[in-house]
Amino acid sequence: RDRIVWIGDSITHGFTSLLGRGLCQQAMDLATMRDYHATNTGAASQLQSGQSAGQFTPYIISGGRSIAHVFSGTNDIAANASAATVIGLTSALCTALKAGGFHKVIVGTMLPRTASFSGGRTAGDFETQRLLYNASLQANFATYADGLADYGSHAIMGLVASCADTALYADGPHPT
Repeated sequence: RDRIVWIGDSITHGFTSLLGRGLCQQAMDLATMRDYHATNTGAASQLQSGQSAGQFTPYIISGGRSIAHVFSGTNDIAANASAATVIGLTSALCTALKAGGFHKVIVGTMLPRTASFSGGRTAGDFETQRLLYNASLQANFATYADGLADYGSHAIMGLVASCADTALYADGPHPT
């Protein structure tokens, strides 16, 4: 059986998600990929700077394909890291996941957020860094990943204004 390992933070984990079903489970249902086993390693307040490929290699399965889906970095930028720094972390993590044995690595662009900042970051500054991060990811993902999930460009969920809609975002950073 093939496996998708979701790597991320509270957004990946599914904090505030509908019916307690996290992003990875909802995506699996929408894609009707029921032949895949999903492992959600998303954790609240997780910084991408605190992740290493080695912590995910135990999820690699033999006899099937192991796919890593990297959807993190929002907390790093919210805590005042630059887009360039987080792109560096993303590319290094993806490269290490491939070298560590994952068959495919998919990387996701960042969603907007209007809350939960630290280190002097403001919502406007976060948005500037998020857009820089997403543009770099869109232009360069193929150098370190096999695919791009462009969440941040979604016509509704990728808009800062959507963060105020509690049917879409429960609290600013977390989509429902």
